[in-house]
Amino acid sequence: MKSILLFFSVTLITQVWSQQVKLSEQNQTFSVGSKNAYAISIPYATKTQVEDKLKDFLRDFGKSKSSKGEYVVLLGDNKSMGDKPFDVYAMVLTEKDGSQLAVFAVDLGGAFMNSKEHSNQSQAFEQLLLKFGKECANKAIDEEIEIERKELRSIEKDQQSLEKDLNNYEKDIENYKKLINETENKISDVKSNQVKKKDAFKTQEEKIESIEKKRKTLN
Repeated sequence: MKSILLFFSVTLITQVWSQQVKLSEQNQTFSVGSKNAYAISIPYATKTQVEDKLKDFLRDFGKSKSSKGEYVVLLGDNKSMGDKPFDVYAMVLTEKDGSQLAVFAVDLGGAFMNSKEHSNQSQAFEQLLLKFGKECANKAIDEEIEIERKELRSIEKDQQSLEKDLNNYEKDIENYKKLINETENKISDVKSNQVKKKDAFKTQEEKIESIEKKRKTLN
């Protein structure tokens, strides 16, 4: 049994640690054609969660617009990537393992950015993407934790309610025991009084008979 539990523990730890934010370059088809793209794999998050964060992320470059799942910033800028404006194209795709893949293509004006030809700008953009990916994953984890904490609070509330019910029932039992004890004493008193009344009844009957005997002496 211990070996089985150890196996599952190791498997769970491996699965958890294998879920990482990963960055790579690949060709991706956008509205402007197949371009070199920076792909950031984001575990734990849903597509909706990543897209919500993506809108905030793109605001750092400029005003974005979206169409058919593609987000575009035209003539955007970012000091870490130089002084010239550039266009950003982005999409969020769901991978087979359920993780989200955010892909970005950057048009520097005549050429789409890649790590070989645009080393400095590429490194700066990669740092921004890694930060974005980790923020997405952490936000997703925070939201999941909050859901579980809400459930925990609900369980705690139920537990407190059950504890209160238990205390009330225990008090009821004590009150019932007290009532039973008082009632038993009353029953005992009633039985005792019944015996006394029976004796009194018999004595009274004997008195009446004695008085009736007086009538017979008159004959």
